[in-house]
Amino acid sequence: MSEKKKSAPKKTEAKVTEPKTSESEASSAEMVDGDRYLCVHCDHRFVHPEGKTPSRCPSCLRKGGLELVQTKGAKARPNWLVPAVVLGVVVAAGVGYAAWSRTAPDVVTGDAPLAPLTLAELRGHLRQHDSDGEHARLFEAKEFVQELAEHATGDSPQAKAEALVAYVRERADAHGFSALPMDVPRDTPPVGAERAAERMASDEDEGLYPLEVALATTAALREADVPAMVTEIWSFPGDRRPPDPSGQMGYFGVAVYDDEPGEGTPTVYDPYGGRAQEPEEDGLRVLTDVQAAAALMNLAGLHRIVHDNDAVRALADVQRALRLDRRSPYVRTVRGTILTQSGGVEEGIEELEAAAQIRPDAPRRNNMGGLFIAMQRFDDASREIAAALEDHPDFAFAHANFAAIHMAAGEMDEARRQLDEAERLEPGLHVLPLLWAQFHLSARDPEQAVHWAEVAVERQPNNLQAHLAAAQIYGAVGQNGAMRREVQKVLELVPSDRREAYRQEIRTRLGATALEEPDDLDVLDEGFGGLDGLDEGGGLGLGDSNGLQLGGGAEGGPSLLDEDLDSGFELGGGGGGGLRLGGGGGGSSLMLQL
Repeated sequence: MSEKKKSAPKKTEAKVTEPKTSESEASSAEMVDGDRYLCVHCDHRFVHPEGKTPSRCPSCLRKGGLELVQTKGAKARPNWLVPAVVLGVVVAAGVGYAAWSRTAPDVVTGDAPLAPLTLAELRGHLRQHDSDGEHARLFEAKEFVQELAEHATGDSPQAKAEALVAYVRERADAHGFSALPMDVPRDTPPVGAERAAERMASDEDEGLYPLEVALATTAALREADVPAMVTEIWSFPGDRRPPDPSGQMGYFGVAVYDDEPGEGTPTVYDPYGGRAQEPEEDGLRVLTDVQAAAALMNLAGLHRIVHDNDAVRALADVQRALRLDRRSPYVRTVRGTILTQSGGVEEGIEELEAAAQIRPDAPRRNNMGGLFIAMQRFDDASREIAAALEDHPDFAFAHANFAAIHMAAGEMDEARRQLDEAERLEPGLHVLPLLWAQFHLSARDPEQAVHWAEVAVERQPNNLQAHLAAAQIYGAVGQNGAMRREVQKVLELVPSDRREAYRQEIRTRLGATALEEPDDLDVLDEGFGGLDGLDEGGGLGLGDSNGLQLGGGAEGGPSLLDEDLDSGFELGGGGGGGLRLGGGGGGSSLMLQL
């Protein structure tokens, strides 16, 4: 340190007495050989070839969150800027301290009030539950939220809310943003109010979650002096399908009170779907800002488990969310899903049951129905799914689960009818391709089974469960090259610390040849090598009744679940086999995602 301090004046003096020419300036500024990107997940900076957008961070391998910070040919910071930068840092430190003193976490006690919180208050409540970080800024209003707030015009809070929601719906109709399918998360992480408002202002037609639109609308109303609150909505009068069919993401709107927040009955707006009819009192829950932060953490965890296959960080996100909102059914559903997919089957089942007890609505009943199918308790599954369809007759996911029950019973005509109905109601439903593949395997039509396996991986290219199920299908019809290709894709997607556990499980379930390198010519040329993998009773037989375990690991391994949410946890195999969805008369069948 002392040597550097002594050398600095000499460099400065040299620059004053001997000015550099333009040629020497060019040599002192490093040229970027490619476009430089920053990963917002791990702060890794890297150079990527010019004009090609990277799909993943080379350090943490996560998709999304890659920001262009410098283009090819741009000059890096010249050395003579260092003294000026140091001076700027000193000046900024004083300004930064003043800003920090206004936003430092407040010391808080008890539960958060049902009222807008300042950044410092929200940080204080999150820190109280060990959940600080970027989620404290979910309502932060900068350029784009402030621009959105300009459309909240009127003389009363309700008039401002109506004007702003009308503008948001105009943006949606003009493809400023589009609605997501609401059964699987998109391939980029969820964002807070400012980033959501930026996407709404864009014309690139990006898909947004209901929570993101609610956050942006709420933050903009607050900028317009309307103390709005985010509201969870799980039922609209007269709807024939639930707003959140997955039971995992949640559906959200905005609540505006005539008086102080929390006093009286609010008016609830639906900026995401534009429904004019308000939900009834027993179909909504006005959230505190802390609970809204929990909902965003939950979405982050869902994204990590589905697209990053990162069960450790996914569970950490959801653990934090559950500490902030312990009676949230969508958080418990995601936590249960992560556990069941990662080896903690019994604990995951307990979480899914807890979610259904907290709120026995159609998505929770349907999820319990899928759980009962996996446990081969088909009478219980039929009861739960029938109840879900009684509440929402056009619930596509429930029709798909009914198809699985009929396939298990060998009732193929009724199974096809239910699959056709699910396809009509929601053609993009993520479970349909694999269920169609199962159906055609049972009908001894390998060509169609392979077609639907290909559709499944095309729709979810980074979902290792889809690739695992496709590998089973290819193996069953004798396309061993294609099976190996899918297995290799699985191993690419699995985190390195769990890869060996997956290798062992694949070797057990599909045989050692499944781990061989695929032969491209075999994949292209091979036909169907018979249907030896098919059981006479319909279904894909792969050994014992546990199905293909997606969690990996040996029997009796450590569980993901801790009784104390504040303590640590371990990932590992568990309980001897994953859940099996889809049924099948002769033993195992495809493992589908809950």
